[in-house]
Amino acid sequence: MNGQEGKQIGQVFQNPISFPDEDGNYHQNSSSVGINQGYSFNFPDDPHPMGNRQFLFGKDDKMIVFNEIVMHATGPFAKFIGATLSEEVVSNDPNYVADITVAVPTSTPDPDTTGNDAYIREEGATYDFRITANGGFYDPIQSVNGEGKLEQIGERFQNPVYTYSGNRVGTNQGYAFIFPVTNFTREMTMGNRVFPLQNGTLNVFNEIIVKATGIYSEFTGGRFKEVVVSANPDFVSEITLILPSVNQKEEDDGAEKEDNVESAEKEGDGNEGASMTSGGDSVLLTPTLFGLGVVLLQSMF
Repeated sequence: MNGQEGKQIGQVFQNPISFPDEDGNYHQNSSSVGINQGYSFNFPDDPHPMGNRQFLFGKDDKMIVFNEIVMHATGPFAKFIGATLSEEVVSNDPNYVADITVAVPTSTPDPDTTGNDAYIREEGATYDFRITANGGFYDPIQSVNGEGKLEQIGERFQNPVYTYSGNRVGTNQGYAFIFPVTNFTREMTMGNRVFPLQNGTLNVFNEIIVKATGIYSEFTGGRFKEVVVSANPDFVSEITLILPSVNQKEEDDGAEKEDNVESAEKEGDGNEGASMTSGGDSVLLTPTLFGLGVVLLQSMF
């Protein structure tokens, strides 16, 4: 995938997968056991993988990976749901070869090196983080429209992240795409972000925290609320992290309100009609927890 001035900004790939032999070695002529298929975007000076992929094996067995998080898996790979995928590049020439390691997640929280058990919001703070485009990276994603002209369809970004008191704690990196606005959509959506922070990371799809580590681990499955406070001269937004338990409460409250509306309609004047109410907008993605285990794969092209 190319961006402005024809520079590569990402790639679409489909590579064969092989397992190691009994001695743990790989061979260039090893038979393929599956396909590593997906896309990813590049960012300046950053090692974090940004993209979606799926590992397809025989008999409908598969793993679906968001950045480096196994979101869904079937067959013998189901035990890896919620795990973090590690990829080590062992060769770039003449062919790209990478070793893939996936460890079965456990119920043990991610290690925290700060001595704190969990993240605590600053006293008096009205939000958790502030993002600004000042000092960051921005690049539009473009495509040729029906008239043969370049049109922006999305964006890549890499912005500094600050605490409520103004200390820089990490980076907001990701991409998003633009869609026509209707009664049910927002203009900028389908976003994928990773927040490498001082004491942990956040992987976010749209507003759902798919996986959090370090002191932020308890926010896995929670929600990510962003309020834009300035667009000119620099983009500035405020981020609030919402726990899964709060997510569930909002969802339950929304369902109760919907039931009340339906009940009120039935007790109304008898006129037939359709009513659409908005319940909770929460999605809970909670990792499945198992014991220890590791699978090794190799992807090459």
